[in-house]
Amino acid sequence: LSLPFIIYFVAGFVVPALTGQEKKFLFPGIFGSFLLFLAGVLVSYYYILPTTLVFFKKYAESMEIKTLWTWNSYLSFVTWLTIGFGLLWQLPVVVMALSVIGIVDYKFLARTRPYAVTIILILAAIIAPTPDPMTFITLGLPVIALYEACIWIVWLLDRRKARREMEERKEQDRLDDRDNKPRDDGPHD
Repeated sequence: LSLPFIIYFVAGFVVPALTGQEKKFLFPGIFGSFLLFLAGVLVSYYYILPTTLVFFKKYAESMEIKTLWTWNSYLSFVTWLTIGFGLLWQLPVVVMALSVIGIVDYKFLARTRPYAVTIILILAAIIAPTPDPMTFITLGLPVIALYEACIWIVWLLDRRKARREMEERKEQDRLDDRDNKPRDDGPHD
């Protein structure tokens, strides 16, 4: 719940250094970041957590171990899982920010896709609370899907930017042609 405030204060520190174009993307980015974080936390809490707890229970029962959860360990586990998954879902915000400021483009993202998938799966393995492949894959696949969506969104942004630059060049060429035409000042002697 504190994430929007944290982002707001960080943005307040960064805003004076931003250009007008960058400021235009700031507040939608903050809103999108909050929604993605919230979606990650909700998916983690309502889907990943119950699946993981059932896995732990069945694993303990299969080894004839009695499970004793303390509030401290349970809250720590839930916090680690939900915050980790929420942060993992911030990938689109990071990629979009890098695209808007010109560090990455569609070609770079498409070319580095295998490396990104590997890094996402490594992060999912670190965040995954259980060693079972189902939780690992369940954590990784949505983030990989978000990365793919980022590639297409950056492609659209790059296309729009190229189209806007082409229109600006055409307009500039039209103005230059108009300025270079000889003026008809009337009859000359």
